[in-house]
Amino acid sequence: SKVFKSDIYQNFILPKAFQEADFTPTSDMLVFLASLGGLFALGALFFGHVSDKVGRTKIMILGAVGELGFLILFGWSFPNFLRYQLYLAPLFFLASAIAPAILAYVSDISGKARRGSANALYSTVLSLGLAVGNIVGGLVAERGGIQGIFYAGAGLLFPSILVTGTLLRKR
Repeated sequence: SKVFKSDIYQNFILPKAFQEADFTPTSDMLVFLASLGGLFALGALFFGHVSDKVGRTKIMILGAVGELGFLILFGWSFPNFLRYQLYLAPLFFLASAIAPAILAYVSDISGKARRGSANALYSTVLSLGLAVGNIVGGLVAERGGIQGIFYAGAGLLFPSILVTGTLLRKR
């Protein structure tokens, strides 16, 4: 498959860590990565509906396990991840379950009068996590490369799955 060398792809589409890793995606890789975005959007719609039927906690844990599997497999297989696209795509689909289930859960437990405040707090924590994650990801990439970013994400996610699963079961 053809390799993209355009400045647009190198400077705007790929995160800095990928650029510095001397990673040049093929057109097949870009199509796969773009399709993951679409799959994620469809999954969020699907799992939002499913969480209304089977409960938020189960869907949150399912999503977190999918995310964990994706992080580990993508990190392990990078840069040859296309070989594992039939495993990566379903894991990413499962990962899309986290956000709608968490947002619904926050709304469920906060009560109608405090729903806006509770979702604002969730949004603030999420934004802080994204900001800190970018900094930590950059530091990890300098030492462990692209794969290190995914392994670090998995390392942070695994204990949070255990703690969250335990706390939600007690509720």
